[in-house]
Amino acid sequence: MKRLILFLTCTIFPLTGTNYADTSAITGIVSARITQDGRPLLWQNLQSDVEIVQCRYFRGPTYHFMGMIVGQDTSGVFAGLNTAGFALAISKSAFSGKSPELAAIFIKYALGTCGRVDEFEFLLSKTTNPSAGQIAFACMDSYGEAAIFEVPNPIRFSLNPIASPEGFIVRAGFTLTGTLSSGPEFWRYHRAGQLLQEAHSANQLNPSTILRKVLRDVQTLQLDPYPLPFEGQVEGAPNGYVKCIGSINQCFTRYGIVIHGVRTDEKPEFSTLWAVLGEPLCGIAVPLWPITGAVPRECSGKNPLLYNRTRLFEKTVYNHNGYPYYVNTFELAHPQHGLWMKLEAIQERIFQQTRAHKILWHRSPTYRKDMLDFQMKTAEDLGRQLY
Repeated sequence: MKRLILFLTCTIFPLTGTNYADTSAITGIVSARITQDGRPLLWQNLQSDVEIVQCRYFRGPTYHFMGMIVGQDTSGVFAGLNTAGFALAISKSAFSGKSPELAAIFIKYALGTCGRVDEFEFLLSKTTNPSAGQIAFACMDSYGEAAIFEVPNPIRFSLNPIASPEGFIVRAGFTLTGTLSSGPEFWRYHRAGQLLQEAHSANQLNPSTILRKVLRDVQTLQLDPYPLPFEGQVEGAPNGYVKCIGSINQCFTRYGIVIHGVRTDEKPEFSTLWAVLGEPLCGIAVPLWPITGAVPRECSGKNPLLYNRTRLFEKTVYNHNGYPYYVNTFELAHPQHGLWMKLEAIQERIFQQTRAHKILWHRSPTYRKDMLDFQMKTAEDLGRQLY
């Protein structure tokens, strides 16, 4: 522990080859008491000027885990899930200097050593400011605990009924204990809460709804374009074009994840990391499990296939040179020929297959091998279907 504290305090430029200066994220946690199936959820959208992201498998000192990587440097991760069912993600607030690198290293260490939210809190309390800025860490475990910690204090915001009666917590580019925001980040925070509340009221708080409704949302403070396709015109852009800056999904979003936890009477390794490599608006989520000990090659490496497929789809909907930050909602959401017509059928099939297999795995003595086979085949098939 002392070595970690000294390392995080004294290291000057711990990562090489990647500039995280323009990396930010919105993240949230949802209590099991308000989800559709009684299992908790953690989600994150990450924006970055680095154009390659991937998922990697790591062997930690206590737990193995899968972590989300920006660029090629594996010294740190920005979110992940370990074999104990402990999940962790960051919401950047006011990074200064080296803080993104330090935070990414800290998350990687925590995923390899912590199995419970309380263990993470202890680690955080014994570490000298792992960020040098205002940051929120969202985490949950397989024992029914979930919380957001704001640093540099640190302050714990628990997801219990007393501290969080609404049943969810969101952070988006600012901290409640730090400098409050009144701009786009505060809008994203407000909008995410609104969407989660609507899903709860409809009894639809599940991974599918988070991926499709929350991570893909393009409403801004200035414009509500729903229902899509948008038939109006804004800021001189052609009809149907919507600017994806200041919304939950942004044109600089590089990945979106939803981590689907377990009930307290279930094995922690059934916790699932749903990962969309690339902008969630144009991608498909694949299910991943750390207990398999491997990440599909389609999701990892210098040039991940599924990330490239999503990027190609992005080019088909961001198709106006004069308005590069505007998405063509007719190309995206037209009911007969929009991109979502293709993606949604595939995504729904993956959700259905995953649910069916998880039911079988609970009764199977060979579930780990079956889980590995299903994970790899799903990613491989998806790579072919999106060609």
